[in-house]
Amino acid sequence: AIAMGSATYEWLRDADYWDYGDTPCWVFTSRGEQERFEGADIRFVAGRPAEFIEEMRAAAGDKVVWLMGGGNLADQVVEEGRDR
Repeated sequence: AIAMGSATYEWLRDADYWDYGDTPCWVFTSRGEQERFEGADIRFVAGRPAEFIEEMRAAAGDKVVWLMGGGNLADQVVEEGRDR
């Protein structure tokens, strides 16, 4: 599973680059739905990463949740980890 910030997703859209197949991807954004890559499992969500972590872990199964890009998103993950 992939957790991604909206700026990273927009960069990928602008580059017309998606090399992640149908790996479930949560795009954290306050901008709502955006254009999707054909065949991709992309979920545009608003909120804190902690609200979606169990869903992302379940989708990842025995693999990891990849935090891909997004300094703001990474900061939120680190801060929320301190609260646990």
